[in-house]
Amino acid sequence: MVAVSRPIRVLSFGAGVQSSYVARASLLGDLPPFDHVVFADTGDEPDDVMENVAWWADRFKVEGVPVHVVRKPKSISETVYETLDGGRSGVPVPVFIRNLRGHAGQMGRQCTSSWKVEQIKRVLRQVADVPHRHKHITDALVEQTIGISWDEAVRMRDAPYPWVRNAYPLVDDRITRWECIRIMAGDDRFPDPPRSACWHCPYRSAAEWRHLRDHQPESWAKAVELDHALRRDGSPLRGDCYLHPSLTPLDEVDLSTEEDRGQGVLWDAECEGMCGL
Repeated sequence: MVAVSRPIRVLSFGAGVQSSYVARASLLGDLPPFDHVVFADTGDEPDDVMENVAWWADRFKVEGVPVHVVRKPKSISETVYETLDGGRSGVPVPVFIRNLRGHAGQMGRQCTSSWKVEQIKRVLRQVADVPHRHKHITDALVEQTIGISWDEAVRMRDAPYPWVRNAYPLVDDRITRWECIRIMAGDDRFPDPPRSACWHCPYRSAAEWRHLRDHQPESWAKAVELDHALRRDGSPLRGDCYLHPSLTPLDEVDLSTEEDRGQGVLWDAECEGMCGL
């Protein structure tokens, strides 16, 4: 195992607003430099997210910082279709369901742990040269920086293994998501980051579904197709499942804005994210 005088600094990069802000802060010297950057590709990222990943990979390459893009052999959506074809009763996406008794609910979320957390852990173990049997390691060999902002501090967690220490610089500095957006928008040296979320993510807001429909029609079409597949004849799922919380087929959901409906806007409708940072 490689001996280090300090923990190896790794940015867990989600290619969204907060992690892009953290990347910017590091390159500008407001945060310590990173030794590695890791992005876990679910295979279902929208085009704007992958474009942001490519931009930052090139930028970090100039600084001599390796960027690891890792993914499972099959995407989340491929796994959903295989699950439906294989007759299994659960999918890894937290879809909304009306069960056989007519009760509404939501299925469990397994996509983040399997397609994000576990893939990132493989890289952390690799860069720190940690063996598979590592219960004897008590020193923090890796400092994993995560872009959770001050307004999302409840999402902070300690790493489940002692050789990793999680760092939350946005929380430490009390920087909110909206401050990240404002500062990034005012700095033309860096691209405006997208909201990082799979094209089928059930946690998308109406504004984000609208953006997908109006600006990324191929991803929207795939989301509509997957939504309908959840309820196709012979589906093994124990109820009618949907990508939208209204329990309505995605292509029939009213995605009009509050202004369209003459209600005015009381707050910004953009989702603050679940697994995308």
